[in-house]
Amino acid sequence: MLISIVIPTKNRNEILLESLDDAIKSIENFDAEIIVVNDGAALKEFPSCKNVTLLENHQRGVSAARNNGAKAAKGTVLYFIDDDMCITPESLKIIQNLYEQKMLEQSCFNLNWVYPAKLQETLKVKKIGRYILHSSYHTLEGRMHTKINPALQINEAGGVASCSFCISVVNFEKINGYNEKILFQGEDIDIALRLQRNNIATKIITKITCFHNQKDRLEIDEYLDRIYRGYTSQSFADMIDMSAIKQHLLSILLPFFPVIKFVYDKTPNLPFFDKLNFRLIGLLSSITYLKAIKETKRNT
Repeated sequence: MLISIVIPTKNRNEILLESLDDAIKSIENFDAEIIVVNDGAALKEFPSCKNVTLLENHQRGVSAARNNGAKAAKGTVLYFIDDDMCITPESLKIIQNLYEQKMLEQSCFNLNWVYPAKLQETLKVKKIGRYILHSSYHTLEGRMHTKINPALQINEAGGVASCSFCISVVNFEKINGYNEKILFQGEDIDIALRLQRNNIATKIITKITCFHNQKDRLEIDEYLDRIYRGYTSQSFADMIDMSAIKQHLLSILLPFFPVIKFVYDKTPNLPFFDKLNFRLIGLLSSITYLKAIKETKRNT
């Protein structure tokens, strides 16, 4: 077995099944397996398919889920993807080439992605959608805050994004896998630092071969809930990067969160109001981050 695709999932049954269908089709002509690690409620309609394994993670968090999948893997190369990431046969061909060219010995790779074209069209008619497009959060480039040079086949990366992350088993074991104290968000920051300390370069494959199907986060409440859960995870792991001054200023605005949210909800869904809406979303996001910090302090 060459490639082990590890997919952690939690309570996103419909989206998982779409991603899994693409993954099953993608491995047809490859020496590969798929390992789904469930961290939430029981999965429905899970396919019975050769080279597809289901493991239970018992709500131990995404880092433990990925480690759990890696321990069960039979492959030489681990390919971690999120449960909303749709891969293609070309994704696996690239990984196979990286292995054959021995590029995985001293490096690990993110395979480039964008939102599917249909989802991008949906974003254009929603307030939060146009914010995502404006911020380039619908691309790996925007999400990692890095500039990808399309003239190069491979770009250097300043970090790691586990939603589409390829690493050899040898190097994954060398860095002792993911930090299981980090339950949901922040694990990429931690693992990138340990890769750096072990002289394992982080790089990006320039060509887009994956499609991030985050279609369940297109309303403001879903968007803010994702931010809250993510920063709560980082707060519990002592990975806060918000300055004390900013926390103080946001604390003044915290009581007005419902008012700001009300203004956003009532602002017309028209491009003319995008500049205002983008500012409101940014403010709501920052206050939500502060809420996560305060919630963590109350529970520790």
